[in-house]
Amino acid sequence: MTIEDIALQLTPGIGVKGAAHLIDTFGDARHLFAASEEELTARAGLRPDAARQIVRRRAFADAEREMAYCRRHGITPLAATDEAYPPLLREIPDRPHVLYVMGEAGALSARCLSIVGTRDATPYGQTMCNRLVEGLAERVPGLCIVSGLAFGIDTACHRAALAFGMPTVGIIASALPGITPAQHTAVARDMIEHGGAVVSELHSQTRQNGNFYHSRNRLLAGISGGTVVVESPA
Repeated sequence: MTIEDIALQLTPGIGVKGAAHLIDTFGDARHLFAASEEELTARAGLRPDAARQIVRRRAFADAEREMAYCRRHGITPLAATDEAYPPLLREIPDRPHVLYVMGEAGALSARCLSIVGTRDATPYGQTMCNRLVEGLAERVPGLCIVSGLAFGIDTACHRAALAFGMPTVGIIASALPGITPAQHTAVARDMIEHGGAVVSELHSQTRQNGNFYHSRNRLLAGISGGTVVVESPA
C-alpha cells in the first residue's frame, strides 16, 4: 500500500472500473502517477482532463489525510496490488482498488463462503443459519463465513460462525470505523476479536447517501467461492 494507491481512489473522474483499468495498464499506482499526460491518454485512453488530474497529483493532500485517519482509527488499507488483497476479488472487473479493513486482513484471503438472506428472517431462517454453519464447521476446516452485518440472516450467520469457532467477515456499506447498522457494533467487535474482520470499500471522505448497499453486494459475491441464500422473499 502506498499513498499513490489511495490518491488513485480519490482522484476525481476516475471511477472503480477506471482505477482497475489504469492498474492493469501501468502495473501499480506508483508507475501510474509517474506517467506523463501523453502516456495516460495514449496507453490508457484517458480523457485529457482526467489525465491532468493524475499528473498534477490533485488528490495527494486528501490521500495524506486518509492515511492519517486510518492510522488514528486502526484501519488497514489494502490495495488490489497488495499480497493480502483477497485473490478472488481481484478477478472481478469492478474491483475496488482499495479496501479498508478492521481486524485480521488475512481472513479475506482464506477459503470464503458468503451466506446472505432477508432482513426479515423467520425462525426457520435462523435455524437454518445455525444448521448450515455448524455443518460447514465440521466438514470444511479453515472456512471463513462472509456476510453483510445487516439485520436478519446476515447477522444470524455471523453469530453462528462465532458460536462454532469459525472466522467471519462482515462487508458493510459505510465508512469505517463506524458500523452500519450501529446496533451490530458489539457483534462486529466479537468478529474482530475472534480472528475475523469488518471491511468497507468506502473511504472516510465518502458522502453517505444510503445508496451503497447494491454495490456492496458485488464484494460479497466476489470475495467468495460461492454464495448461499438462506431465506429470501420471492
